[in-house]
Amino acid sequence: MKINSPTGLSISLLNNGSIKSIEVDPIRISLQAATPYSKLGANIYVRKRTNPPEFKALVGPESNSQFEICGDTIIAKGSWNGLSYKCTLQLSNTSLSWQWQIDIKNVTDSDLGLDLIYLQDIGLKPAVENSINEYYVAQYIERLILEDEKYGSVICCRQNMKGPTGNPWVMLACKNAASSASTDGMQFYGKSYKVAGVPEGLVGDLLGGEYAGESPIVALQEKPFALAPNGNHSSTFVGCYLPDHPEATSDKDLSKLSKLFIEFDGSKTFQSKGKTFIPQKNIFNTSPLLPVEDLSIKELKQFFGENWRHQEEDNGKLISFFYNQNSHVVLRSKVKLVDRPHGHIMQAKAGYIPDENIVSTTSYAYGVFNSHLTQGNTNFNIFLSVSSSQFNLSTETGQRIFVEIDGQKYLLGVPSAFEMGLNYCRWIYKQGDFCLQVRTWTSKTAPQVNLDIKLISGSNVKLLITHHFDENNGWTLSQGNSPKEFIAKPKSESLITSKFPNAQFKILVQESDSDFTVYNDDSNNNRLFIIDVQETSYFCMSFLGEVCNTTQAVSIVNSDIQWQSDCRDAQSVWQDLSLNLSIKGDQKDLAAIREILPWFGMNALTHYLTPYGLEQFSGAAWGTRDVSQGPIDLLLNLNKYDEARKVLLIIFSNQNPDGGWPQWWMFDSYANIRAHEAHGDIFYWCIIALSNYIKVTDDLKILDEVLPYYSEDGKNRIEKTTLSEHVDRLINMIIDSFIKGTSLVPFGGGDWNDSLQPVSSELAQQMISSWTVEMNYQAFSQYQAVYEMLGKTGQAEKLKNSCERIRNDFNKFLVKDGIVAGYGLVEKDGSMSVLLHPTDKLTGIHYSILPMNRGIISGIFTKEQAQYHQLLIEQHLKGPDGARLMDRPLKYKGGIQTIFQRAESSTFFGREIGLMYVHEHIRYAESLAIMGKAEAFVKALRQAIPVGYRDIVPSGYIRQSNCYYSSSDVAFKSRYDADERYDEINSGKITLRGGWRVYSSGPGIYIGLIISRMLGLRIEFGKVIIDPVMPLSFDDMSVNIDFMGYPVNLTYKVKENGFSPKSIVINGKKISFDYEDNVYRKGGAVILKEQFLAMMNKKENRVEIQL
Repeated sequence: MKINSPTGLSISLLNNGSIKSIEVDPIRISLQAATPYSKLGANIYVRKRTNPPEFKALVGPESNSQFEICGDTIIAKGSWNGLSYKCTLQLSNTSLSWQWQIDIKNVTDSDLGLDLIYLQDIGLKPAVENSINEYYVAQYIERLILEDEKYGSVICCRQNMKGPTGNPWVMLACKNAASSASTDGMQFYGKSYKVAGVPEGLVGDLLGGEYAGESPIVALQEKPFALAPNGNHSSTFVGCYLPDHPEATSDKDLSKLSKLFIEFDGSKTFQSKGKTFIPQKNIFNTSPLLPVEDLSIKELKQFFGENWRHQEEDNGKLISFFYNQNSHVVLRSKVKLVDRPHGHIMQAKAGYIPDENIVSTTSYAYGVFNSHLTQGNTNFNIFLSVSSSQFNLSTETGQRIFVEIDGQKYLLGVPSAFEMGLNYCRWIYKQGDFCLQVRTWTSKTAPQVNLDIKLISGSNVKLLITHHFDENNGWTLSQGNSPKEFIAKPKSESLITSKFPNAQFKILVQESDSDFTVYNDDSNNNRLFIIDVQETSYFCMSFLGEVCNTTQAVSIVNSDIQWQSDCRDAQSVWQDLSLNLSIKGDQKDLAAIREILPWFGMNALTHYLTPYGLEQFSGAAWGTRDVSQGPIDLLLNLNKYDEARKVLLIIFSNQNPDGGWPQWWMFDSYANIRAHEAHGDIFYWCIIALSNYIKVTDDLKILDEVLPYYSEDGKNRIEKTTLSEHVDRLINMIIDSFIKGTSLVPFGGGDWNDSLQPVSSELAQQMISSWTVEMNYQAFSQYQAVYEMLGKTGQAEKLKNSCERIRNDFNKFLVKDGIVAGYGLVEKDGSMSVLLHPTDKLTGIHYSILPMNRGIISGIFTKEQAQYHQLLIEQHLKGPDGARLMDRPLKYKGGIQTIFQRAESSTFFGREIGLMYVHEHIRYAESLAIMGKAEAFVKALRQAIPVGYRDIVPSGYIRQSNCYYSSSDVAFKSRYDADERYDEINSGKITLRGGWRVYSSGPGIYIGLIISRMLGLRIEFGKVIIDPVMPLSFDDMSVNIDFMGYPVNLTYKVKENGFSPKSIVINGKKISFDYEDNVYRKGGAVILKEQFLAMMNKKENRVEIQL
């Protein structure tokens, strides 16, 4: 059902009475299309201003309304708690505007204090059928509250990233004057909504004002009014849309209001056609969340034993802890406190190299037992739908469970306790004598995800288990070979079918002590598969991925035994990946690092095997820069050389014939899908990754591998050369790109800091990234050593000379007054000025950490330069949460882009915009280790992990403790507020929140740093390097690890410097050694690999290192 205006505005209504969407082709003004099951979309709430307030939705399935469509108008009539009302939603005939008019009558005998709240989700992006990432969309929608003398609070929203119509813009106002407004869903729904299901904005006196968060849901509160018995009141809210608002929002926009309200003069009459309808409700609309109780300490010990680690408290109350072997427990009280819902990504049938048989699934604490269930490509091979709402507004997504207690159906939401292991999640729901356990876990031996439901105490319950399928693939189910097997196949025109004609998933009922039936709900094209289980105490089922080929499922006879077996397998994966790493010691920093490593290990595997994250759920591709860092660092430092080799061969098999790469590309059957541009730095990562591999393994034969280049023309016309030729072609391309008269590479499409992409191509052509130049220097320096190993002295000399010229030009043009600039800028007369430097008048930014860190890591800095720049970092680039990208953000001007794109258009002060990006902070930690600054190095390692986070960052907010965070964010009121108050971050007065989770090369780099820099175990050019960097507090720590195939126990005696071994004793024998070259400090111990291996025993080895 839809109403349309002559001007092109349309509003769609679902048969449950919800506003589905508001659109003006090609833009959807609302965020995303509502469904018959979700709680998304616009609404009007009437409130009785009692204590606490009472409220009622006037549209949607939660309302008491009857609906009627009259031409271009939607009418909703009903009554609630002594009020009768009529809502009229009307479109303008002359502009792209709409009006809500609400007429209310008090039919009681008492005076009533009332107000109304208009809720509207905002997208301002092209309408698409598939789900959108609201976190990303929100970051570029400016939501400001202007104050008008007559109309009070007015909300203006501008899409700062240009789209097909320009910069879409919308304004919302209240004719009777709004007394307050809010600009983010976090203010309206709040953190407690996940638990209670009650919007916090509806139980407060006023709405929360401006807040530049990640949920573009805004609300207006009409000025409260009194209504006498039999009294009437009319309220009006309007929305006005402009396809393009090129200027920044300002008070000038308020002049539109008087004319806007005249468009809806109230003279129009509506002729009822008598065709009213009552909202069609379903189980998602009518079932409340199951109310649960907190577990007592005694009950917690019954479920989770007594040996708890890293106990986290809030106001003296336990909220989370670790226990057992890599298990993390989160209590209901913590779930209620966090901004981001606790979630966990798990893999089945996964190894260490890409495989399209890998199944992945995502679970959330708030009752999403499986979602985003895929096999292979995580964008196109999706089976169960993605759950993306931080407030659990789309309660149908993924797999959900309803229980029936005393005749009332309840949706399982936030449990009493939520537990995560490396390959499983467990939910414990307790209500009085009733206690239910739900578990999801993955298999190592099969592409299979399992779920079981077990009654712990209380009477048997009926279950409804719902499954919402990905709508793009259009899955349909049929009966399999038995009553307990169901086969799902995608529609014939789907992308997955074009690559995998026989693709299917199976749903298997494994065990049940009761009868069950299954049925589909295909109404409104929202595909649900429902398993209806009669009163039971136990149920077990599985998902089996058969996208590539049919396979044998793991038959579950006893789910407890199978769960224990699969969990042991998951632990063995980490033990194998980590070389049986065991760090021993009671020191707090050691304990926290030890706790996070297995979780970071799983995050690192997720990053390159099934690329997506909890917030960045669209991914699936390899970023050329990303895959050349984290995965390669992880695999090389953990001695997974065959796997590293295979990853490198995949990377170079996707190289363009000109020698370069796209920014990202699919590495699987969808390899034809790839970016058409690239930032200027990504090529160097490929050279560095390959050089590191050869440095560690001495495997020069890899260069003889004959590999293809990517070809748009298909397999028949693919060019193939040796890997050595691939690299030579790349090196020649780089040298040919040098800016005339220099040995400096051009900026290209950008560098690592995505937020600083220039607005104009002309500016991009003038710019030189100091960091990219350093990357070039490092890549050429490292590959020079490979040429030397090959005996190619002429080519080695050529790169050596090139590096000398790069270094000279770097210091001549990009280092001014002793300080490296972020960028050089080639002026029209050929001279070069600098940006992101103390002399920079254009941007106002004086220091950039990227070239400072890379100057040390690449080796282009002298010792004096390195020391000076680390001093500058301490003085200008450090915050309570770690090292920051720049000394301050680029000034915000209402989203108008003048120099850089995202830095000037993002409204959310997070990710790169918030300046504390954990990936670069980890590189800062690496530079500290190279310099031998042990105390600062370990502190930086601690700041990068969430275990015990508030112990190390007191201004940090409560967050999930067992996953990687890509950034440290601040939710300011607006970017204007961020500009004004940025310096307060360093004072510790502003709360720091965790950013996007899991998806990053950071976890792999971090684990690599622990092995190679903290423990100091490296292999380079046939030599063992022992070069630990440790503070005095690590004295007497010990580590067990399988190093080069031998079990080794290392004991560290930290007495003086915290770096550079004084003595090394291997199996009781003190050995002599040379020192590694390190221009910044005394280097690590160098031992020939043959000598080291000759001293090893097969069963047990002891190495004592004194610093």
